[in-house]
Amino acid sequence: MRSWLGPLQWSAGTFGVIASLVVWQALLRAEDRAAQAHIEAHGVEEALSIRHRLTDGLVSVGAVAASLAGSGDVTHEKLRVAAGSVTRASPGLEALSWNPRVRAPERDRHEADCLASGDSGCRIWERSADGDGIPARARDTYYVVRFIEPLEPNRGALGYDVGSEPARRRALLRAIETGETSISAPIALVQDAEARPAVLAFHPAFRPGTGPDSGRARQRDVLGLVVGVFRVAELVRDATAAFANDPFAIEVYDVTDPATALALHTEPARTTAESRGLPVAPGRRPRASFGLSEGFEVGGRRWRVQLRPTAAALAEYRTWTPTWALAGGLAFTAYVVFTMGALSHRSRRMERLAEERERAREELRAGEARLRVALDSMTEGWFECDLVENHVEVSDRWLHSFGHRREDFDGNPGAWRSLVHPEDCELSMRAATAHARGETPRIECEIRLRTGDGSYRWVLQRGAIVERDEDGRPLRLLGAHTDVTTGKEAEAARERIEAKLQQAQKLESLGVMAGGIAHDFNNLLVGVLGNADLALSSPPGSGDWRESLVQIQLAATRAAELTRQMLAYAGRAKVARTAVDLSVLVREMIHLMEASLPKRVSVRYDFVREPPLIRADATQVRQVVMNLLTNAAEALGEEGGGVSVRIVVRAASREFLDQADLDCTEGPGRFVWLEVRDAGAGMDESVRRRIFDPFFSTKFQGRGLGLAATLGIVTAHGGAIRVDSSPGRGTCIAVLFPIAGAGEARAEPRSTARGEAAGLASGTVLVVDDEPAVRSLARRALAAAGFEVLGAESGERAVELARAHRRDLRAVVLDLTMPGWSGFQTFRELRKCTDAPVVLSTGYPAEECRTEFRGEPPAAVLQKPYRAAELVATVRRVCGEEAR
Repeated sequence: MRSWLGPLQWSAGTFGVIASLVVWQALLRAEDRAAQAHIEAHGVEEALSIRHRLTDGLVSVGAVAASLAGSGDVTHEKLRVAAGSVTRASPGLEALSWNPRVRAPERDRHEADCLASGDSGCRIWERSADGDGIPARARDTYYVVRFIEPLEPNRGALGYDVGSEPARRRALLRAIETGETSISAPIALVQDAEARPAVLAFHPAFRPGTGPDSGRARQRDVLGLVVGVFRVAELVRDATAAFANDPFAIEVYDVTDPATALALHTEPARTTAESRGLPVAPGRRPRASFGLSEGFEVGGRRWRVQLRPTAAALAEYRTWTPTWALAGGLAFTAYVVFTMGALSHRSRRMERLAEERERAREELRAGEARLRVALDSMTEGWFECDLVENHVEVSDRWLHSFGHRREDFDGNPGAWRSLVHPEDCELSMRAATAHARGETPRIECEIRLRTGDGSYRWVLQRGAIVERDEDGRPLRLLGAHTDVTTGKEAEAARERIEAKLQQAQKLESLGVMAGGIAHDFNNLLVGVLGNADLALSSPPGSGDWRESLVQIQLAATRAAELTRQMLAYAGRAKVARTAVDLSVLVREMIHLMEASLPKRVSVRYDFVREPPLIRADATQVRQVVMNLLTNAAEALGEEGGGVSVRIVVRAASREFLDQADLDCTEGPGRFVWLEVRDAGAGMDESVRRRIFDPFFSTKFQGRGLGLAATLGIVTAHGGAIRVDSSPGRGTCIAVLFPIAGAGEARAEPRSTARGEAAGLASGTVLVVDDEPAVRSLARRALAAAGFEVLGAESGERAVELARAHRRDLRAVVLDLTMPGWSGFQTFRELRKCTDAPVVLSTGYPAEECRTEFRGEPPAAVLQKPYRAAELVATVRRVCGEEAR
């Protein structure tokens, strides 16, 4: 203990005690100064408020005087109008009176005029020494209270000569001489029985048009005075109402004559502790006390406002701060004394900690050395960055692995960064920055590094900050590089193999599709060729050739249907949308297919009553219904079963459409739903994903384009498809059709008229097609109808023939796809040499073709494959020859 309390500790203790006492006294004095400053601040505000209230009242009196002086004869009504708002807006202003100047010769006439007007108080009077009212003694001039507002309770002042009493007379004469408002000394009002103290404010009213500039001139031209009666107590209370909780006693004095200073108003403190405050008694002189005394001059007199705090208020300014400061100072002194004794012990302890820290650093360096050896053995080498000195150090193994020499960069960070591939610099910097900010536990990224021979190798860069300063700023970075070039090359090879596999799958799918189409077309060609041979070999006059031709026509029709399915699968089928009743179409198709469906299959349907019309192509919708019914019937197998067909109107959410097999381009909303459900074996997920592939089937190879064409048709209509199926539970396919708008046209029933022409036509028709069979058919059909027919196998030949037969040419049948000049180029050249209408012959949709001819579209589009009657009818129509 003695070793702790030496001379230095005793000196510090003595100094601390003295300093604590000095601070304690200084804080006590500071509290006194703060209390005085607070009192002075509030006192000045209250004194200014009283002064402003009084000044505003005097301004109001002056305003009334100016108003009455400019209004001619003064009446009680004029005074009431002028003083009405003033008395309400000026607290403490109890009344306003008009006191005209009456000279001695005018006294009798003044009293007579007053009596004639019926007013009371017409007699001019004054008060005797006993305070009784007596007739005014003879004087040169009287200043009589003629009108007063409010009249009640001030009626007793009417007729009083305010110049009869010395205090009033001094104030009014000063007002006349100066031309400004003048305030009287405290007086007792003649109309007040309680004799409460008040002051009068006099403001002269001069004759209009005069501007007296001397006291004598002002006495000559004065008409009278407007007198304001002020209750000092009410004025002070209103002025200090905003300071209702201030614990101050207020005293207001008139100190114009210091020898006879009078108390105008005294008011005790306005707090709940006022009973404990300093006593405040009215007196003739202001008493000095702890507080504020503020003086000001107004209306020719000097006033003084004195504020004194109560004892309770002074106690509120006392705090525990000085006491706590003294206690804290003494406690701190004791702490310093004991702390200084412990410093030597702490110093010795810090020395021991410094030694331990140095040993820890040595161990850390040894651990880092072992880590470097481990990194060299496990990776292509390590690197270390001194972030303060901006220096890079690498291991010998790193140099050997990447083929560099140490002198190539010699630790230069710029040379080090140049080894990183330019495309990977940003990635490397971003990974290092994220780790430095603490966002990632370590640096880890794959980048390319340039080797000594100039090539790049992929490396996995791993590292971490191993040292930071006290503020957390990184100092050193240690990391290693692992060569991953082989893995990257293997990944690239795998991606190439996957790309080839996908290409092979595409080719396989295309092969399946081509095989299916070839299979169907071969079957159709067998029917065409076989029946053609039978027709040719039939003897003349027999009926077998007609049956063969019918079979040929049927096979060609089925081939055209297969072509339309292919276009539907590609989403390029011709779509002529109208307002269609889906329930009517479905009933028609069920009725038509009843004979073709197996007897073991029963169809049940449930349609909503009067569903809204859909915006669709009726022919293609029939194709969709037929495909779905056929697919459902085949799914039932040999056992058979039921197929359920439903039509409902339901809303589809965005979530439902996102999960559909075909999303809707119309967006979420209300749709007409066509649901076809079978009770078959169902499908697993692998089969369900492929049901829309062309010619895919689980039954036998090459079934056709049924569901694939359905997908294309629904796509063209902007609808959606959802397939719900699982093994053992059957399959439900829902097709969503957009609802037609209110103004869309309804589909017309298909016409069954043959439309054949009864008479023969005339003129020349040019048929342009690279296929000889098509030209032969067109020549025979048009010739039978009466036309002269020219054939051209190319666009160049067609233009030559058109120029040669320009006068006789009535129409051109032009193929869209030909070798050499295309149909578009041939059309433009024909337009230069002939005005004959052009019928475009193509297998593409008509609307798509018309879009290509933006400037001048063809007269008609004839869809391939077509029949002879369709060709003749189209040509006659564009030539203007109606059937007759």
